[in-house]
Amino acid sequence: MQQCGGWQATSSGATHNAICATDSSRTAGRMASIRKARRDTDMATPAFTKRTMTRKIQSPKDLPEDGDERFVSKGSAYFGLDAGGIRRDFHFLMLPKMTMLAFSAAVEPLRIANQLTGQCLYRWFLLTEDGKPVRCSNGISIVADHAMGDTSRNDTVFICSGVDGYLAANEKTVSWLRNQAQHGRTAAGGGTRSLIPI
Repeated sequence: MQQCGGWQATSSGATHNAICATDSSRTAGRMASIRKARRDTDMATPAFTKRTMTRKIQSPKDLPEDGDERFVSKGSAYFGLDAGGIRRDFHFLMLPKMTMLAFSAAVEPLRIANQLTGQCLYRWFLLTEDGKPVRCSNGISIVADHAMGDTSRNDTVFICSGVDGYLAANEKTVSWLRNQAQHGRTAAGGGTRSLIPI
């Protein structure tokens, strides 16, 4: 008794050869169907998905100049824009014992937008009252870019605090925030209690 591809040949060698030929034909047919399905899938793939799959990782020479490269991180995903809009700057005022979760939730969407487009659409700067690092509620310290200072008309000020934000903000901080409001800056807050009377 001979076996081929799950079929048993109990008679002559000719019958066995015929069964094997049938199995080979079926296998070839299945392979042809798989190849056709792959071609159909490639044809139906959206253009931006193909760019995402085939685009090379950014190299330093592809990144923006003038120091903006630190705001455009490398990534494998990409979604091109025909033209970037006006670049927006965000100033994150970090108060002692601030909540890192709220801070990260505000910064990461800006970073992802820059990474996906390969453009510096947003910039973010970390501020403290004196320019020194601030310790978060989880005990981790974050280094500031600089102390509180001048901002531009279209900038956004984001206040990062913890459960006692109104206590963590001293008179100098409140005065700076009041000045920002008087000059028409957009202000936002993140944290359990980021509301600070000004």
